[in-house]
Amino acid sequence: MKKRMMIAGFGGQGIMLIGQLLGHVSCDAGLQVCYYPCYGTEQRGGTANCTVIVSDAPIGSPNVEEYDYMILMNRPSCEKFAHRLAADGTMFVNSDLVEPNLKYRDRARAVAALSKAIKIGSASVANMVMLGFFIELTELLPFDNVVEMVKKKLSKKNEFEEINRRALETGRTLAAILK
Repeated sequence: MKKRMMIAGFGGQGIMLIGQLLGHVSCDAGLQVCYYPCYGTEQRGGTANCTVIVSDAPIGSPNVEEYDYMILMNRPSCEKFAHRLAADGTMFVNSDLVEPNLKYRDRARAVAALSKAIKIGSASVANMVMLGFFIELTELLPFDNVVEMVKKKLSKKNEFEEINRRALETGRTLAAILK
């Protein structure tokens, strides 16, 4: 098994956090992991992105031409990266900010991550709604392991633990409807 993933959106949307969490949970599961963030002026509102490769065999290179999964949190990221989705790949989009063009629509799974996050109580947990949605639909990693990793990595911010858990559960519930 080898899965190549890109997570992309505006700087400040928690893009790198999604990638780091996927990497940590995969590593804890005994898988090989490569996490490759793209930093720069993106942190100031441009498109930020990271690549995560998860495999049960050694990973030869972090260079990726096509992705099995893409998590796209905004329209500029979709426009910039969608053409790199593998022919059998799946795109996960924040439908509040992204509408994939017709070429990718049949391979896109959409969730109104931002709207749902605001309903929960904070726009800043849209990334957790998306992560819960992604994990439930792909079954790439155990959902409970992701919840535990979020708790572990964000433990210094205990006041956010409950809202992050609720956001993950919301994403999971929305994905279960699509199954």
